[in-house]
Amino acid sequence: MSQEEQNKKAEKEALKVKQLLIQLNTGDSDQQIKALKSLQVHGQPKIIEALVRKLDGEIEQKVEKEIIEFLCSLKDTGVVPFIMAIINENQYPNQRQKLLNTLWNSKVDYSEHLQDFVNIAVNGDFMDALEAITIIENLEGPFEEEQVLESQLHLTRYIENGKTQDEQKAYLISEITVKLQEIERGLGA
Repeated sequence: MSQEEQNKKAEKEALKVKQLLIQLNTGDSDQQIKALKSLQVHGQPKIIEALVRKLDGEIEQKVEKEIIEFLCSLKDTGVVPFIMAIINENQYPNQRQKLLNTLWNSKVDYSEHLQDFVNIAVNGDFMDALEAITIIENLEGPFEEEQVLESQLHLTRYIENGKTQDEQKAYLISEITVKLQEIERGLGA
């Protein structure tokens, strides 16, 4: 395939995605669900923010369910930077826990973001910590020593700042500490 043919194909695909995103933002829930199904085939990692923005608006429950299922079914590792940017920048705070939930339900490995999940656990509320520990427990690795050290630093700051008033969250943080110790022992093996 020539460069010109590749460019035309890419333009056609980009136009298709743009049309599907427009369809996703129509008022008709059946059309929105149809667009979501097509985006699963034609979508690109950069559409993630449009999906989260849609989640953050007023939508019917069946459309919300479809978006969550879409996010849980992701397999392309190209989505990782987009999802992590949305979560770390807390652009959509009302959707953060839903997004975290989709991470541990997806087939994508987020091991390189271990320290981000520890940071979310120590700086978020109990539910953030619960989602974060579930993700951490499901990370496959391999892990870098720097990630583990950075994660331990987040935990140390949490303890030093005396943020341990919430007993349930403090318990989850202690479980994360144990998990990090297991990961650290695995580094030496």
